[in-house]
Amino acid sequence: MFNFLVPSLYPGSLRTSFNAPRTLSTVARPIQHPQTRTRNKRPKSIASNSPARPLLKSANPLAKRIACRENVTRACCNGCQKPTLPRAYSTLSEGAPKSVPDNEITERSAANTLDKEFYLDLVDLYDFELPVGGEPRADRARPQSASTFLTTVNIPEPAKPRDLAEGKMIQSFRDAVYQKLPIDHVYDLYKDLPQPRVSYLDPQCLDEFIRQLAHVQRKTVQSAGMYHSIIEDMKAAEIPLSLAQWNTAIAFAGRRETIVTAAALNDALHIWREMETTSGIHGNDVTFNILYDIASRAQKFELADMVRAEMIKRSLPLDRYNLVSLIQNCGFRLDSDGVRKAYADYVFSEEIVDTRVMNTVIAALLRCGEPKAAENTFGRMKRMHGNRTHLDEARSSRFDSRMLGKALRKAASMSRGNSELLAAYQAQTSLKPDLTTFRLFMSYYCRVSGDLTRAAALVNDLNLTGYPLHGFVFLYLFKGFYIFGNRSYTEWTDVALRTIWTEWLAIVDQEETIRMDRWAIIWALRAFSRVCGERSIEPVWDDIRSRTSLNENELLDIDKILQMNWELDR
Repeated sequence: MFNFLVPSLYPGSLRTSFNAPRTLSTVARPIQHPQTRTRNKRPKSIASNSPARPLLKSANPLAKRIACRENVTRACCNGCQKPTLPRAYSTLSEGAPKSVPDNEITERSAANTLDKEFYLDLVDLYDFELPVGGEPRADRARPQSASTFLTTVNIPEPAKPRDLAEGKMIQSFRDAVYQKLPIDHVYDLYKDLPQPRVSYLDPQCLDEFIRQLAHVQRKTVQSAGMYHSIIEDMKAAEIPLSLAQWNTAIAFAGRRETIVTAAALNDALHIWREMETTSGIHGNDVTFNILYDIASRAQKFELADMVRAEMIKRSLPLDRYNLVSLIQNCGFRLDSDGVRKAYADYVFSEEIVDTRVMNTVIAALLRCGEPKAAENTFGRMKRMHGNRTHLDEARSSRFDSRMLGKALRKAASMSRGNSELLAAYQAQTSLKPDLTTFRLFMSYYCRVSGDLTRAAALVNDLNLTGYPLHGFVFLYLFKGFYIFGNRSYTEWTDVALRTIWTEWLAIVDQEETIRMDRWAIIWALRAFSRVCGERSIEPVWDDIRSRTSLNENELLDIDKILQMNWELDR
């Protein structure tokens, strides 16, 4: 689609490879390593009666130098005086160990004969010595946990309406709940009920209403406020909450904003303490997985470690969700070695590897400043998917992704200790990169490295993969023009911006799925102001007004945000 930006990239075909060699100068903000750093070797924990796996670092001489690197010239593992490379610039062609050739991965993927060794080779593990086989570690004990969802319990009989008008209001609310009308409309009807509102609802209606409030596409301040208001009404009416309702309240408190703040973390901890001390309900593995995720996102790593230690102390299962959160936690810590170790632990814990897990690894590697390692994983995912096109990997919504996660968790539990059954489940699990995978790389190329060539290649690869063009493509492109468009010798020129703007207008006019949302408009206007000057804003505004469905108040809000940004830029 965007081959007009980089015609040299497509001599005969739009197909590109993300494993192609790349110069170091294209990385805009590499991770700065300290002058001296000693690698913490993974402790040898070979299971009994299991052959030791050879060190991955011995597969390539350069990998040895990377493994014992310092940012000064010193003797490497071979005794020679050579400068070593920072991990941020490691590439598949320059030292990433490949114990298994890519063509063999494709062949064994087609034959559905992949084992743990091959899933480990999806990620550049470098010098870790890993166990093969054996029994799970002690902290992998999996006792039976409480049900993750319990309906509302011990609700008294609903109160009778005092007059006919109240009866009609209650019936209208019940009809809206069972017809599953838009949740905002249902909540407005709930607010119109007489006090105390929950006292007029039967258990089934209240339970269904709470379920609908909990199942949102994305947690926001508004959705968190609606859910917590119902919880407070239930407390006031002395209606006991189930464990699942407490867990959801904790999740809404901590994840109500995109960036988890200290205030959100404190709110989540306050609800957890209230649940355990006041209500006398002890948290299960879901509770602590939520707390661990919130603490990690808030960059409170000591607290996250305390939460995980408490899970082990209570003998709660460390399953798929916690192990994936551990990979993510290492990414937030900028600990690339920890990311690799956590991924290896995931594979050897006999959990099923799927696209969600690999996306977490890719996001963590990109955050640690290792784009080439992330690209290598991306390429191997595509090759491993290879001939397994019979799998239905499409997930149209977050709900589908959650259901898949629950199914994989259950499948891993059923196949624990049965390698043949686990392999059968794993063979039916897709590893095809999804929209989240493309979003991660698009964000990195447009916001961090400033590589328009790679971004354009990614868009074409997205089209060839079969996914429809998504609005995040243009959002990140406009961000890239704003960040890198005012620099010398940049790819992000005014000509390229106007070309992409014309392309976006044509797609908005033709495709119903692509629309001009608020933030895409804001970043487009900021990009034009930065790259083409403020005089270019007026015709762009005219294009927006003729196509947007935003009302005047929303357009005024956009104008206020832009005025504030322009004042800061000056």
